[in-house]
Amino acid sequence: EEYDDAQEQSAWLDFLNRFTEIALGCCRYVVVNVQSLAGNRTALPEWWSNFKDCYCDVAIWDKGGAPPAAAERVMNSRFEFLFFLSKENQNRAIRTADFRGTVDNVYCAPPQRKNESSSIHGATFPLHLPTWIIQTFGGQSLYDPFGGYGTTLIACERLGRRCMMMDIETSYVSVILDRWSKEPGKDPILEDGMLWCKLNQ
Repeated sequence: EEYDDAQEQSAWLDFLNRFTEIALGCCRYVVVNVQSLAGNRTALPEWWSNFKDCYCDVAIWDKGGAPPAAAERVMNSRFEFLFFLSKENQNRAIRTADFRGTVDNVYCAPPQRKNESSSIHGATFPLHLPTWIIQTFGGQSLYDPFGGYGTTLIACERLGRRCMMMDIETSYVSVILDRWSKEPGKDPILEDGMLWCKLNQ
């Protein structure tokens, strides 16, 4: 059954709660990139409250501009949240990082300008975002259960990190494998042992 992103607030909240519990169970730190939209307007603050005991800090990704909102009297969505969660500590220190007084909690960089797979996945983020998170906050292994366009995987590949990625939508997985196969020296091996390049000949 195909997953539908158009969920009621309660379903969106349940989905995000379950993802966060799983992520906190296997990761030292969880970074949740989310934008406040009509579809999660009440669920987002409730989710934040549900995980207040794991809350470390929040950063803002300022995209430098935004397309005009389609609805009347609705502000343009220029920024997205980056919530930092962990079960390890109850303060703002992110223990996988190594900095003091040099990292702002506002990251200013443009959104994705060129999305070659927009007909399949319209909500991709640019390579610089996961690259900044990885380089700034550390971590040798990353878990991304919302693989989407595969951007986190490409960032990990180029930075020498291990990435464990999945996506519920099979068409996204094909896009991820195809994109990764274009990295120098990479050819995904499928579960049955077949090389991705052979499958696509």
